[in-house]
Amino acid sequence: LFSVQGSIFSPAWSPDGTRLAYAVQQPNGFPVIHVQSATGGGGRVVTPFKGNNLGPSFSPDGQNLLFSGSHENNDPAIYQLHLGSGQVSKLTNMVGAENSPSYTADGRSFVFSADNGSRTPKLYRYDMYSRNISPIGRGQAASPRVSPDGNKIAYVSGRSLIISNTTGGGSTTIGATGIDESASFSPNSNRIIYSSYQGGRGQMTIRSLKTGQSFSIATQGTVREPTWSRGSN
Repeated sequence: LFSVQGSIFSPAWSPDGTRLAYAVQQPNGFPVIHVQSATGGGGRVVTPFKGNNLGPSFSPDGQNLLFSGSHENNDPAIYQLHLGSGQVSKLTNMVGAENSPSYTADGRSFVFSADNGSRTPKLYRYDMYSRNISPIGRGQAASPRVSPDGNKIAYVSGRSLIISNTTGGGSTTIGATGIDESASFSPNSNRIIYSSYQGGRGQMTIRSLKTGQSFSIATQGTVREPTWSRGSN
């Protein structure tokens, strides 16, 4: 679909499965977010800002994109981009860095990680209507992803992958992945896919959240951030 001299981060599917958003960092450049057709072809840069632009997340209607940007005073915050007009709105202004926004299924809020001046990342929820920010759980947590049914959150704590409910409780530790990244949920929210390393080789693992059964897919080289589309369970 796309290749570049540099790095590609955080692929995200649009809700209708027709587009992909991802961050690209070329040598000596800042990461910028591209949006392109899922069938291939050239994408377009939607965040041409001088700073780190990472962690895109489509709104449920596909019209907006959340991302973490540091183009204002080198202070990472969460922004919302309207894809049609290009209008950008700053949503968070906490102490420290805010990262990895993930829309909830109803679009009324999103989950993100922030250190809030403590240098220890934790999870927070932002309400789109009241603009209130509330903590989720109490422990160290980063890279959250919300399930399509809105009932679960996947995140990492240290090197461990965790699945919890939306209040941060009822958590289940999936295990150490060796990679500081979260899991992606299947469309019916009953399975997850994530990357890990075994014996020095990269692999993707699909795990049932109902039965705990899993199987792995070996890969060549390094695999990062597999992301489930909405087209299959």
